[in-house]
Amino acid sequence: MIGLAVYGSGVGVVHFAQKTSSFYGPQKISHMGIGYSFTSVGKSFSGHSLGRTWEWSRQEMHDIILASLPLKLRPKLKPFLAQTIELSERYGVDPFWVISIMWTESHFNPNAVSSANALGLMQIMPDTGLFLIHVRGQSRPPKVVRSTLLHPPSNIDLGIFYLARLLRRFKGNYVHATVAYNMGPGWVSRRLRNKLPVGKRNDYLDKVRASYNKVSRPYISYIRHTKPLYQSTLVYRNAVPGQNPLNWYLTMREVKDGFMHLPRLASHP
Repeated sequence: MIGLAVYGSGVGVVHFAQKTSSFYGPQKISHMGIGYSFTSVGKSFSGHSLGRTWEWSRQEMHDIILASLPLKLRPKLKPFLAQTIELSERYGVDPFWVISIMWTESHFNPNAVSSANALGLMQIMPDTGLFLIHVRGQSRPPKVVRSTLLHPPSNIDLGIFYLARLLRRFKGNYVHATVAYNMGPGWVSRRLRNKLPVGKRNDYLDKVRASYNKVSRPYISYIRHTKPLYQSTLVYRNAVPGQNPLNWYLTMREVKDGFMHLPRLASHP
């Protein structure tokens, strides 16, 4: 059973008890929490829409992502997973892509230091970290940047901020943004100006793709084999006659401050 609710901060979809038939067989949504919304992301790294992530509670999304990883990596990512997805949502980037970059860069080791002196979970170079801090209007002495980048929450925040910036710079092209994260945006821009290929026979890009395929596979299977939850509700059929409730959310967002960008999911007992 699901329905709409209006909260102080916006409109949400409330899951009281829900059984579905899907690719995975009969399911019951029972976890607690508010789901993530990535409707603003548009196309993902794989080309699939992320508009249905709100159909899972946050805990379900955490559990499903962790289950997609090799056993030895699950406890490494777990302490940082919630923050990683939350910041991906805030910056409007594909969370599966972010996790795949992190996996490729550091294998979820917060203390990782590369031979080139890239640091932390997202393997950020000190000069890049200093630049990103400056771009965000913050001030940090160069001598403390290393400790900042080895602080997991700061490292994750700067890394995702940088990925979002690269994606905007390369006009939503995930291949160019991914290679730029590894090789530098200047290198990619020069290749493009000289009409040279970017991402061909690129080991780093291949590793990110392999990681992404594993992390995102449950979600892609879900959207391929499961009917959108709201389509079976009375709200969808009757609450806003003749209008899709998702469009109604957008309309309300335009005329009333405080409405969310798009629906959020909240699970209750």
